[in-house]
Amino acid sequence: RAAYPGKFARVAAHGLAHGGAGIGFACEAFSNVLGGMNKDTNWKSIKGKPGEQDLLSGRDFLERFAALALAGRGDHGAGILFSKSQFSRQHAVMGFGAPHFQAFVALTRLGCTPRFVTEEEIAAGQAQDVKALVLIGQTVPLPEAVTAAITAFAKGGGKVFVDGSCAAAVPNASKLGLTFPFSIPGKPHNWSAPNMALGESDTLLYARWHPELARAFAAALGDTGRALLAAQTGPLTETTLMQIDGGSDAKYVVAINDSHVHTQADWREVRETLTAGPGLSETAVIYDCTDERLLGKPPVQCDLATTTARLFAVLPRELKQIAL
Repeated sequence: RAAYPGKFARVAAHGLAHGGAGIGFACEAFSNVLGGMNKDTNWKSIKGKPGEQDLLSGRDFLERFAALALAGRGDHGAGILFSKSQFSRQHAVMGFGAPHFQAFVALTRLGCTPRFVTEEEIAAGQAQDVKALVLIGQTVPLPEAVTAAITAFAKGGGKVFVDGSCAAAVPNASKLGLTFPFSIPGKPHNWSAPNMALGESDTLLYARWHPELARAFAAALGDTGRALLAAQTGPLTETTLMQIDGGSDAKYVVAINDSHVHTQADWREVRETLTAGPGLSETAVIYDCTDERLLGKPPVQCDLATTTARLFAVLPRELKQIAL
């Protein structure tokens, strides 16, 4: 019954794999708590109403699980090149209309927990944590050191993919089977925002693009970079799975209800069956950390009907004793 049901838990959950131990609030933005344009989400307006409970549920999620953002690290299966060579020659922003952000969202929804990778990281051999490297719209030639590092990455078992708009030579690259346009017809909100079709929000546009993006990325990557748990529904699932590396004895999978109808916070009740993903050991056991109970071996049920985020632990063996 809140104006943005489940938003705060969802935002907190999305941030965990990227080191986000809190939720940022903008004082002059849209759906915020401290003030700004949308007064219906201001604390004075939601206090004592469902919006207050919604905010408190997000705080509760963080109080329980923010330690994973601090003590663990994102288990990133895919990297997207954020090219200095390319972007130093053009105005670059992030938003649903930008091809790199479209790819980032699509790979997140597919359970690859992606991150952006710079040319400097690739050249220094610091992109070995990802299993797949994706290049979007690369028209400017890459430096020799970067090209050599990509070759070494591929020889070491990493997979390299390019979309149809890439004109620069990329060694050992496979085609994604899709082409991101360099521009989208429409009217930009301002000079620093991606072009959007007039009259439609970015979330509605991305919802229209997602099926094509999800199918293309899923067909190209297969199981490469995917989480240890997989949505039984397949590429078009409304449940996002993001993975966190908790060390040698634990992996964590954050499940997020990413459904929407008309706005970015108009959620449906989602229930998904999670099956064994690539690399899951036959002896692994699953715990539901939200309900604090043992689930056992997959398939397991993920109920996102009354909460928009849920956390699972993947352990090599069942816990026998807990001591403080």
